[in-house]
Amino acid sequence: MSLSDFFINYSDEQTCKAFFKSRRELYGISCEHCGSLHLSWNEKESRWRCRECNFATGLKQGTVRKIQI
Repeated sequence: MSLSDFFINYSDEQTCKAFFKSRRELYGISCEHCGSLHLSWNEKESRWRCRECNFATGLKQGTVRKIQI
């Protein structure tokens, strides 16, 4: 995708958030704190909230994995 295509497809913050949210949900989301798969999306915070331990997970959180050399 070219930079101009990106700006056409994702012209505002809401569109970008919706894209990231759909991509994260495509691969499944689990709580980083307790491992639960029971999370609810909180639109006001733009975060998933774990129904088990109440831990919050953001859109970008956990998308880059640490690599050990």
